Amino acid sequence: MHKTALVCLTLILFFGLAALLQAGMAQAAPEQDSAASRGVADAWSVRSQDLDILADEINTLEKNAQALIEPLALRVDSTRMEISRLMGLYQAAHGYPSSQLTLFLQMRGLSRRLQDDVGPFQLIADTVQQHQEEIKRLQDDVISLDEVAAIADLPEIRGHDLVVQRQYQKRLLEIARQSAKADAKLERIMAPAQATIAKLNVTLDSIGKTMPDLWRNYYLSSFSIGLDSFVSLPQQFSNWLGSVSSRLSLAFPNNPERWLESGKNFLLVIVALGLLGIAAYKGSRKLPGRWAKAGHDIFTGAWIWVTGGWAILVASGSSFGNIYFGFLLPGVLIIVWGISQLSWRLRQAATGNLDDHPSPLARLYLPAALGVLLLYSDINPRILSWLWITVMLVFSGLFFCVGRKIKVRSSFIVENISYKGALFFTIVSLLMSLGGYARLAVLLFMFLFALVNIMTLGSAISALASMFSDRLFVKYEKPVRNALAHAVGIPASWIFSLLCTVPWLWAVPGASYIFEYVLSTRYEIGDASVDLSRILLIAVMFFLCRSFIHLGKTSLAQLPNRMPHMEKGVIPPLQHMLGYILWAVLAILILGIVGVDLTSLAVVAGGLSVGIGFGLQNLFSNLISGIMLIFGRTVLIGDYVSVGGVEGTVKAIQIRSLVIETLDKAMVFVPNSTIMAGQFINWTRNNLIVRKSVSVGVAYGTDTGTVSNLLLEIAAGHERVLKEPAPFVLFEKFADSSLDFTLYIYVDDFSSGGGTASDLRHKINRIFMEKNIDIAFPQLDVHLEPVDK
Repeated sequence: MHKTALVCLTLILFFGLAALLQAGMAQAAPEQDSAASRGVADAWSVRSQDLDILADEINTLEKNAQALIEPLALRVDSTRMEISRLMGLYQAAHGYPSSQLTLFLQMRGLSRRLQDDVGPFQLIADTVQQHQEEIKRLQDDVISLDEVAAIADLPEIRGHDLVVQRQYQKRLLEIARQSAKADAKLERIMAPAQATIAKLNVTLDSIGKTMPDLWRNYYLSSFSIGLDSFVSLPQQFSNWLGSVSSRLSLAFPNNPERWLESGKNFLLVIVALGLLGIAAYKGSRKLPGRWAKAGHDIFTGAWIWVTGGWAILVASGSSFGNIYFGFLLPGVLIIVWGISQLSWRLRQAATGNLDDHPSPLARLYLPAALGVLLLYSDINPRILSWLWITVMLVFSGLFFCVGRKIKVRSSFIVENISYKGALFFTIVSLLMSLGGYARLAVLLFMFLFALVNIMTLGSAISALASMFSDRLFVKYEKPVRNALAHAVGIPASWIFSLLCTVPWLWAVPGASYIFEYVLSTRYEIGDASVDLSRILLIAVMFFLCRSFIHLGKTSLAQLPNRMPHMEKGVIPPLQHMLGYILWAVLAILILGIVGVDLTSLAVVAGGLSVGIGFGLQNLFSNLISGIMLIFGRTVLIGDYVSVGGVEGTVKAIQIRSLVIETLDKAMVFVPNSTIMAGQFINWTRNNLIVRKSVSVGVAYGTDTGTVSNLLLEIAAGHERVLKEPAPFVLFEKFADSSLDFTLYIYVDDFSSGGGTASDLRHKINRIFMEKNIDIAFPQLDVHLEPVDK
């Protein structure tokens, strides 16, 4: 009964709770629909605000563009007028490539300046296009509110929010039209400038393609300079003077704004390099000896020239794209003069025996500078020829009168050749001028000056780099780091000296085109192809390979210190093998660079291998034997050996031979194959202790025990005879005239064994005389038989 009542009560409670829950859900449903409606309305409100921000940005861009329209139009008009003027001057400068190059650079500057003016418009146009892409994305993302309502099953919110959606779409369409209109307007504004830039770039490309041939013909063209050419020289000189004024108008700034810009650049470089020079001057005081004095002379002399030259050179450029050759030329010449003085002063410090010698670079600088001025003047080639002939004759006279007193001692063969070849270059340049190639003659002499400068500066900076390497990393304390510093510092010094000749590329008219032409010119030799760029690459690889070999040999030399069980005698052969391997790898790489087909080379080598094998079998036999000696450790450096009648100390184990120093201090080279094929004695292979013997014969009748005891006492009394193993005496034999004894002793140094034995013989002779022991010698009794008559 109680259980039935309890079950009924439970069922009543369950159905009551279910009814309450259903009533609560029915009441919450309208509230959820209302919340969803408010969420959709808020979403459209946020999107509308984003559209307003986007519209404001487009309006701001239009206003910014409007403010730039008039300046751009003025710049386009002025650029067109300037282009017309420069093209007229370019046509009039036919035959004067220096003037044409100046005009070409100015036209290129106009193109860059106009592109800079169009830049803000292009930036605005790019921003407008980005907004257009954003508007397109918004249009694609708009979903019909009917679809949203249908998905959410909210029929009561469709009416109001459908109006909001349509207002948003209408606003979005208006902004899209506004953006497209702004983009079209910007295109119309930029069209004249872009057309001008495109036309100017076509003209510049056309002129640029003709420049290499123009300069090549400029230097390689010849002109007759016979006596009949004197008749026309006055008229030609007059024509040249008439063109000077127009060229000078292009050589300097033509308004106060550009003069002010050049002045600012000049002062900026003066201050920067001046502060750098002061700091370097203070640091140079810490250098040792003559280097400190050289630093003082450089930073109070040559550095001032370099600083002034760089300041003038930087002032020759402008933000308008122009290059003022009236500043460029003197700036470069001053830089080159400063570098030449710096080079020679460093060379004096590096050599130490040139303090009283004047700089040969100063003698070469004046003709080279005059050559630069003559080339830049675009003077008539016949007038140039006679002027350069005069310069070379004067320089030759000065060379004989003054230059012969100047002698330069140098360990660099190229530097010696460059100094001694100055007269040769002068004569060649003179002959070329007489042949009508005056421009090429000037170029040749400038090449001479650059070569001498490179050799002087490179050798000096290499010495300075070596000095710093030895000071930073003491050779005997940190040999590997020292070798690494040398391996990196010396090639870097020569590369730096090569880069210091870059100002000549600015000083020589058309040098960049000539340099590009020389770099690209290829020379075919069979299947191989070589040009200057590949030659320079091979040179760099050569120096790097040599540096790596030096570093590797130094690292190998330190292995016995790190690995005590390694024999020092193994190191030199390993160093030689490392050098051979790296040089062989370099040779293979060089063959690949020049275009040699290694496959065909391998076939040819295979065909020749049989013949070469027969011809070089002794060489290969020695090589293989050397490798076996090195790694078999049959003999080591310092061992005392006997081979083929040669006896001495091993000084070196080479790949092809064993180097033995005899007791007569003669160096004997024994082929390795001889050692491996024959028999040789290594007296010190097991240890340094060697046994020596001293033989002596006494007369018959002498007490043999007394003799043995005396010999042992004599041996024990010598300081170099070892106590252990102990010396001993053997009674060898009954000889014809003596009783023969042999004293055997042990010494710890093979080289002193002979001297020890000699000392013992002296002492044996003295002691035996004191003891009345006769040292026997062969005797012959002659019996004469009577002759029967």
